[in-house]
Amino acid sequence: MDEKEFRKLMAIMFTAYRKDLDQEVAKSYYLWLKEYPLEDVKRAVYNAVKVIKFFPSVSELIEMIHG
Repeated sequence: MDEKEFRKLMAIMFTAYRKDLDQEVAKSYYLWLKEYPLEDVKRAVYNAVKVIKFFPSVSELIEMIHG
């Protein structure tokens, strides 16, 4: 997965949860999620924003990827 595209996706998630973009958090999420195709991560982020009240953890996003 391309890190630049992933950072755009993280910016969307931080905005949706009304959080300031934290580069260290974004790097950490990329470290754990980079093995998955961007489209799968994108789908998980969009679904998380719809159903999870608070900023999702890496494990919650991975659960959504594996569905």
